[in-house]
Amino acid sequence: MERGKGAPTDYIPPPMAVTAVQFTKSNVKTPGVQVTYCVTGDRVQFHVWPDPAYPDNILEGLTSMVQGLAGAVVDYVPEVKSWYAEGTTPSGMTWQPFMVRKLLERLQKVLHASTERT
Repeated sequence: MERGKGAPTDYIPPPMAVTAVQFTKSNVKTPGVQVTYCVTGDRVQFHVWPDPAYPDNILEGLTSMVQGLAGAVVDYVPEVKSWYAEGTTPSGMTWQPFMVRKLLERLQKVLHASTERT
């Protein structure tokens, strides 16, 4: 290719590999709330869908759940009326099933205590 000239018009880029992200339904049951999660290396992501009549304490529960995780994020996704949370483990660790379960149990505890107050 000559200097200053663009790529030839018959250029076809190489194929890209796309890996689907698969979320797993939580086995920690919280009445009125559906939770799914996805673990990728040192990162865990959660999607949380409360029933429309559920008390407005999801933010409190998710904030408590990811407290202490590196890069913790909690956000509302209005397009699908759900909550999103994520965080990473301390350096060098990978997520183990019992670690995810402990986080989900922390969420369940905060949400349960909050609904008892209402």
